[in-house]
Amino acid sequence: MKNKSFFPSTELRAYNKEENENRMVVGGYAIVFNSESRDLGGFTEFVAPEALDEALERNADVLALYNHDYSNVLGRQSSETLKLYKDERGVRFELDLPETTLGRDVYELVKRGDLKGNSFGFTVEKDNWEKRDGNVIRTIEKIKDLYEISIVSLPAYEATELTKRNFEEFIQADEVQVEDKQIEATDEISTNEVKADDEPKSEESDVFPQNLLKYI
Repeated sequence: MKNKSFFPSTELRAYNKEENENRMVVGGYAIVFNSESRDLGGFTEFVAPEALDEALERNADVLALYNHDYSNVLGRQSSETLKLYKDERGVRFELDLPETTLGRDVYELVKRGDLKGNSFGFTVEKDNWEKRDGNVIRTIEKIKDLYEISIVSLPAYEATELTKRNFEEFIQADEVQVEDKQIEATDEISTNEVKADDEPKSEESDVFPQNLLKYI
C-alpha cells in the first residue's frame, strides 16, 4: 500500500512555453527536502535529501495525476510530458498539460491560485521516528518507489495502516520509556531516604551541644 504525503506548494505556477504559447505548462517542487509536511494525524513528516536517490533511477515512468486519481492522468515521464529534476532543494517538476477539459481546468485553477498543493505517492523503505519539543516527527530516509505526483485541491493525506501502526508503536514505546524513568527516579529517592535514616549521627552533631553548653 502506498503513502500519500501533502506538502505546501512551492512555486506552483502556470505558464506558456515561449516556443509555443498554446502549450499549457505547470511547474514547481513536488518534493522539498527537510520541509515539514502538514499534520498527518498526530505527526508530521520530513523527507531527507538522499531519500530519493535510488527511487528516481529505478522509477523512470512516474505519472502526473490530479488528486491522486489514476483516471485523471495529466502526464507521464515516458511520454516526456512530465519531467523531474532533482537539486539541492528538492524534486522539481515540469508538466505539459493535455488539451483536454481536465488539462485546461487544472491550468486555469493553478493560474488563478485556486490549486496550490502538491502531493506524491510512494512506498517507504526506511524511516525514523522521534520526538522534538513534544511533537512526533517521522523522517523518511529512503523511498523505495515513487509512483506519482499529484496536483491537489485539498491536503488529503491517506496514511497506510502500516504507518499508523508504526506511529502508535512509537507513542507506546515513548510512554513506557517515560514511565520507566519516573520509576527509576522514585526508586532513587526512596533509596536515598533509607540511606539517610541508616547513617549514624556524626561526631560533629554530638560536639555541637557540648560547645553550646560551654558558652552558655
